[in-house]
Amino acid sequence: MSENIPPFLPDDNEISSAPSSTFETTMAILIAIVTIAGALVAWRAAIIDAEAGDADFAGLTATINAAWTKITNTNTVYEHYRGYTVYTRNRELQHLLEDTVDPDQASDLNVREWAVSAQIADDSQELFSRRFLNEDGSYNLKREFGETWAEAGQSLDLDPAPHFAQADSYRSKSSTLIMVFIVQALALLFFTIAEGLSAARSGWRYSLALLGLAALIFSVAAAILVELG
Repeated sequence: MSENIPPFLPDDNEISSAPSSTFETTMAILIAIVTIAGALVAWRAAIIDAEAGDADFAGLTATINAAWTKITNTNTVYEHYRGYTVYTRNRELQHLLEDTVDPDQASDLNVREWAVSAQIADDSQELFSRRFLNEDGSYNLKREFGETWAEAGQSLDLDPAPHFAQADSYRSKSSTLIMVFIVQALALLFFTIAEGLSAARSGWRYSLALLGLAALIFSVAAAILVELG
């Protein structure tokens, strides 16, 4: 009877091995996909981590700029304030001499003191800007410091906070991608074990394959959300 079977029909061994071959091919494809996806995620995590380092460096640079600007501006402002105090003291002395000394009875010493005070007061006006004087004649240190700070900020980065906040954001994003990469590594492990199991353990094979597929889908979705976020 068997002699009448057409020779082109597959035998029983070929039929039973077909599903196993299809499963192994599918696993090989999924392994390739998860490997490529893992490489992309690792590459993005490395790039974002480098961006976090750049943001940290920019923040440190801004911190140094701010500290240096504060020191130099404070020194400049107080030099101007010292000139203002010299001017004020000698102007008051000049007025005091005018009020207490009778010009007709003034001695040469009084005249000389008045002239010196007047000259020093005039010279001291060159040491500060009168536009920083308040209406009551006092010197507005805060206003001058604010203007010098704003002027320095036009050419220097003086605000480190945004850079450090950006670095923290990049670092958090990189850490999340690393966790995604770990999930992809688990998916690769599940696929590899499933591919290596024999057809007799089909229950284990399909269970591991489903776990790997779920991990792969989850990791890809998570990576996309991280990149979009």
